[in-house]
Amino acid sequence: MTTIDLSTSAVEGASPGLSAYVARPTGSGPWPGVVVVHEAFAVDDVMRRHADRLASAGFLAILPDLFSAGGPVRCLVATMRAMRSGTGRPRIESFFHRYLD
Repeated sequence: MTTIDLSTSAVEGASPGLSAYVARPTGSGPWPGVVVVHEAFAVDDVMRRHADRLASAGFLAILPDLFSAGGPVRCLVATMRAMRSGTGRPRIESFFHRYLD
């Protein structure tokens, strides 16, 4: 299992410093993908184990640390504004297209 950089160098338009934990199944892909969204306490060992469990069931699981680009308050406020306005940064689907296409 790996932590990857999803900052602007990895995914166009992503938040600077954005990272994610990736759990890959064994064997060769392509695999079905799952985005694991952490709870209010951010990414921790419990959330990583959830991603690992999904990988052991055959899913490519990505667990983005949604607070890595500024902490919980800043990230939650920006997310709510983006949801309300219908604009904002690209979604995590671009990650799956990079790794599954």
